[in-house]
Amino acid sequence: NTSFNKLFLPKYLTNGIYGFIIALILGKMEKKQMSLKQFRTNCQKTQQELSKEIKTKRSTYSMWECGKSQPPLNKIPLLANALNVSESEIIECFKAIKKEI
Repeated sequence: NTSFNKLFLPKYLTNGIYGFIIALILGKMEKKQMSLKQFRTNCQKTQQELSKEIKTKRSTYSMWECGKSQPPLNKIPLLANALNVSESEIIECFKAIKKEI
C-alpha cells in the first residue's frame, strides 16, 4: 500500500487528511463534485450509523445514496450536519444525480 502511494499518488495526498486539506487550500487540487457516499465515507460512518443519526431507515438512506430517491427537505439540514458539509453541498449531490439520469 505504501509503495503504491509513493508511485501513483502525489505527495500531498499521502500525508493524510491534513495534507489533503492543505492541498485544497493551496489550490493544488481542483474541487470536484462529491457524492453522498463520498461525504459519508469521509466521515468514516456506515450507512447504518448515519441513518440512525438522522433518524431514518438504512434502506431509505441507501436509496438516497444510490440515487433511487431523494431525501425530504427536512432531512437536508440533518444530513449536512451529520456529514460536516453545507446544505448546498448535499443539494448539489442530488442535482448531479438528476443530470446523469
